[in-house]
Amino acid sequence: RIDPEFGAKNQSADGMNQYRALTASGLAEKLRKVQQELAGKKKLGAAFKAVEAAVPQLKAHAPTTVPRLANAFYFAIIKQGDQEDLNRYRKLFGQPADDPSFNKLEARVFEEIDASEEALQRWSAYEGWLSTLPNGWPKPLADRARAMILQIMGDIASDLEDDANNPDAFDGFPGFFGAPTRKKASKKAAEATP
Repeated sequence: RIDPEFGAKNQSADGMNQYRALTASGLAEKLRKVQQELAGKKKLGAAFKAVEAAVPQLKAHAPTTVPRLANAFYFAIIKQGDQEDLNRYRKLFGQPADDPSFNKLEARVFEEIDASEEALQRWSAYEGWLSTLPNGWPKPLADRARAMILQIMGDIASDLEDDANNPDAFDGFPGFFGAPTRKKASKKAAEATP
């Protein structure tokens, strides 16, 4: 809930205008609905419906929040989204500047569902895109991101090779119950992913 004291304390013209826009237009309530839907561990359809109602007003009253909201949905898709959510994202927010073909997003999704070969293909495509030094990517940053992606790809390839050499082995506790699992890419590489 927006604190009424915020309006009283924030006397700048921009601050007051933003406060009034959020409260008078019902935008704050719409954003609370988006927050509630994103916080759940369910499919993202309801969250997209909620955000679709808020984005036009956000673009008019608080345009700098739209990219942040897009980023939240980008990462929500990785954890709990499906293909239709990617289409909804594309329609509502467009293509992210740092992942215009959604190769990085799809690589992470494939890693989450343990589809290593598909993840490897998407990481390779993303690394190839970075090698073109896209607009907005300083060379040192692009080189570092590429190195990190190559490390992730090496980890995935190593896991695939281990799986091929030991088809009856399992990598973790779930395999004990008959569902062989592959090792995830190293946590250190995953945490450092660009």
